[in-house]
Amino acid sequence: MWKGIEKGSERDKLDIDIVNNLKAYRGVSPLKKAAMNILVKMADYKQIENLREVFIAIDKEGIGNIKPHELKDAMREANIHFDEKEVDQIMAEIDYNREGWINYTEFLAAAVSVKKILTEEKLQAIFKTFDTDNSGRITV
Repeated sequence: MWKGIEKGSERDKLDIDIVNNLKAYRGVSPLKKAAMNILVKMADYKQIENLREVFIAIDKEGIGNIKPHELKDAMREANIHFDEKEVDQIMAEIDYNREGWINYTEFLAAAVSVKKILTEEKLQAIFKTFDTDNSGRITV
């Protein structure tokens, strides 16, 4: 699935900052998860290039998703200590579609540093996505 990406470089390694972002994604509201999914789809390629490479490196099967054992293996390879149950909880929270794995967009939404990619223009566009009646408010 992923072409032109050479695995094994330092850039494609899982690091503690990414893991901390994944952990912080736990307990996020469904509205925020939906907004994050929209945000990463708006992101410039350069803003998410490193995360793309990390995702590809973790996705050992190369099929476009990360299974729980692949994330655990990546954490072991990066010498990041973890509790198996905690990783299972992280996976369950990130798996927005409830498929048993994390797809690319779900991973990006959970792993990205919002401060690095969120702009006023993007925030307004996300708001407008939810303001379906153009009232200037987001209603149920």
